[in-house]
Amino acid sequence: EKTLESGRALNVFHQICDALVHAHEQGVIHRDIKPANVIVSTTESGVETARIVDFGIAKILPVANRETHNLTETRQVFGSPHYMSPE
Repeated sequence: EKTLESGRALNVFHQICDALVHAHEQGVIHRDIKPANVIVSTTESGVETARIVDFGIAKILPVANRETHNLTETRQVFGSPHYMSPE
């Protein structure tokens, strides 16, 4: 297993957070964030860019009720169990 230097990891983390904020502002909730769904590429000049992929189970919130946050119903499970919050 590889580890990232802390500054590099923080840069990637910030890019992931920015991407999620952008998606949420557009009414899109990913629902399966995990390492396999983050692609990090490096340009020839050495700049790293993190991208979130696999929006296959994303929830698109209607404009009218984006404030309600009814993302799942009782007994519905979305995402990868290993990366889910316990609740």
